[in-house]
Amino acid sequence: LAGNDIGYNVRRERGLVPHEGQTAAEAARAPRYCALGDLLVEAGRLGHKTAKGWYLYDPKVNGGRATVDPRVDDMVRTHRAAKGLMPRPPGSISEREIRERCLFGLVNEAFKVLEEGIATRPSDVDVIYIHGYGWPDWTGGPMHWAEQAVGLPKLHAAVGRLHERFPNVPHWAPAGLLARLAAARAPLSKWADFVTPPGVEAEKGALPAAKL
Repeated sequence: LAGNDIGYNVRRERGLVPHEGQTAAEAARAPRYCALGDLLVEAGRLGHKTAKGWYLYDPKVNGGRATVDPRVDDMVRTHRAAKGLMPRPPGSISEREIRERCLFGLVNEAFKVLEEGIATRPSDVDVIYIHGYGWPDWTGGPMHWAEQAVGLPKLHAAVGRLHERFPNVPHWAPAGLLARLAAARAPLSKWADFVTPPGVEAEKGALPAAKL
């Protein structure tokens, strides 16, 4: 769909990528994100278009499918040491935590997209992710999965915990629409009833006026 350079250019436009002249105060205010993707691009590892990115894509090896590149492992270790980060012990990260940290932020952002009118309905998000991004189709898509397999109250609670843990990560700021649906324990099919009208500031978790 897009090489690593696409996200890199977006991050540069948003001022996330460290640049010459950036002050310590500016760097401290910047949203937290992992700069490894930037380092890959700056090393010419753009993905399939350069036959290397997070993985190697050599057409002569494994049919061009992704294979692990030890040089990326070295980059990770170097970056981690430069940031003073200590890896967590093997086995200390559960499958549940991996799923939550990889997928819950995506769904939380989808609720924001829905309330902002960028997506017309939840199924738009599901269709795009299934057919455009390889989301497992048997789950019905991220929005369907979030309601049926996770549950909106549980999703909202987990997003809230992660937001407290990582307050400067934008995608962990709980979506207002998700908060209101979770508070009312309403089904996703009723999402339109819980959208805050433009220009109206709603409290987190509060129901729309029509619902009170």
